[in-house]
Amino acid sequence: MINVYFLPGCYGTYFAQCVYNYTNLRTNTFRNFEFSNNGSSHSYRLNVDAWSVIQPRHFKQTDTIEHNQIVSIVPCAEHRLDYYNNQFIKQQHGHLIDYVLSQMSYDSAKEKLKKQWNYTGEFNSTVPQWIMREWCSYWINDVLNSLYDPACYEGLNSVVQFTTQDIFENYINTLYKVVAKLELTITVDIDIINYQHTKFLTLQQFHNSQNKCHQYVTDLIAGNNSNMSLCSIFEEAYIQHLLRQHNLELKCDGLDTFPTTTQHLGTLTYETSNNNN
Repeated sequence: MINVYFLPGCYGTYFAQCVYNYTNLRTNTFRNFEFSNNGSSHSYRLNVDAWSVIQPRHFKQTDTIEHNQIVSIVPCAEHRLDYYNNQFIKQQHGHLIDYVLSQMSYDSAKEKLKKQWNYTGEFNSTVPQWIMREWCSYWINDVLNSLYDPACYEGLNSVVQFTTQDIFENYINTLYKVVAKLELTITVDIDIINYQHTKFLTLQQFHNSQNKCHQYVTDLIAGNNSNMSLCSIFEEAYIQHLLRQHNLELKCDGLDTFPTTTQHLGTLTYETSNNNN
């Protein structure tokens, strides 16, 4: 058995699908990949034959791996928000409350909103957007650092290891290296591989979302007016977190709709330190 170990949102299902379908592991006729509208490869999970020889998995300390070949995908620090958004959309289908409750208890979430925002309603979709965003902005960076710590994956006894960025920047070489290390044989034409990968890339709406947020904040501070294209509340919360790192707070009370330009965003910020530059 080949195990492709990856952290949530780090493209492991896609890569396992590639290794299976492009090599002699596949026993049936090759078929074009089916991606969901949000870019996930989760239909691969339904392929019983593929699942019997290569599985994408999130590593657990209880895993029995003595007789398995391990391929590990290591996350990159500058793309952690990308992965978190991927999991939010691809696995949780954008259900914010369910996603948050997968990481903390209902009572804990409700208590925090009551204590910090004086919100006494139920923890459900009726919580105002601005409260959810501001709350997320206080814990989003800690969650990203904890959830996407590469240490446990870097320490695995892997046949081959690579980073998520290799899938975007060095895909063909990475794929061929993995196939060679697993002692498999490529059985499809390179044009087929490139075509499937191009489809995959065009559907990854959250790739570079973390870098994009950093650039928006940089533009705001520099006085540049840029259009902002944000696809999740976590991008908005991350920007609010980044502003706070620059001693800027967002006038967010009642701000359910986030600004779409850095200029507008700048008008809603205020300095929180005594150093006014």
